[in-house]
Amino acid sequence: MDGGAGSAADAQAQPVAQAPPPPLPQPQLSRYESQKRRDWNTFLQYLRNHRPPLTLARCSGAHVIEFLKYLDQFGKTKVHASGCAYYGQPSPPAPCPCPLRQAWGSLDALIGRLRAAYEESGHAPESNPFAARAVRIYLREVRDAQAKARGIPYEKKKRKRTQPPPPPPQQPGAGEASISSSAATVAAAEEELEEEEEEKTVVARRLLHPLPAPPLARREEEATLPLLLHRPPPPEYSRITLLQGSISICFYRGHAPQEIVRVTIESYLRDEDGDRCLL
Repeated sequence: MDGGAGSAADAQAQPVAQAPPPPLPQPQLSRYESQKRRDWNTFLQYLRNHRPPLTLARCSGAHVIEFLKYLDQFGKTKVHASGCAYYGQPSPPAPCPCPLRQAWGSLDALIGRLRAAYEESGHAPESNPFAARAVRIYLREVRDAQAKARGIPYEKKKRKRTQPPPPPPQQPGAGEASISSSAATVAAAEEELEEEEEEKTVVARRLLHPLPAPPLARREEEATLPLLLHRPPPPEYSRITLLQGSISICFYRGHAPQEIVRVTIESYLRDEDGDRCLL
């Protein structure tokens, strides 16, 4: 009895084994990711069934084109042959024996998904067979041929050009200040130009139309110095002698001498040293 009770107590003392946590639910893939995975698995299956067997490392653009032609047998798009009576008609009135093909839009989208799956699987973009130039040329030929056969032209989608942002609005004070400063600068420049033009005009008039010289009698009358006789002699001279004489004065107009006028000096002074001093 005691042994049975002890074993029961030991069993109760042992920790209960915890159950493993349930696995975390995998995130649900988007429709694009699911389709890309299915397309990638389909292409790998095609390589395994290829005769002779073909590996992904040896796959080229020619093998990709061969794969696209292989998919035509599963197509659902009617592509009229060149000899069909409904060639070039988008809506034929009656059925025809022309085969069904893969539409160009489906093939173009398929190549885009396989191209992304190839690089996501760890391969270099430079060796991507789905980005080969031969594949692009083949898709362009399929597009043009189906456009003529079905009478449905394929138009390229125009990309919307992003317009540059508008310039920030200027503050009213800054705009008025800049306008006033520019106006003041223009006004100052115009004033300088006007002053220069006036100076040039005056010089031109003086050169073309010189002022007439006054009569000789008037010049002599204006040039005489009768008032000098009434000036007192300088204080530093002790003895001054008043003498008579004349002097020649040369009148200049500009930098060229115009004429020499003989002016009569009524008197001049001689100091005690014999030097002459004009009154």
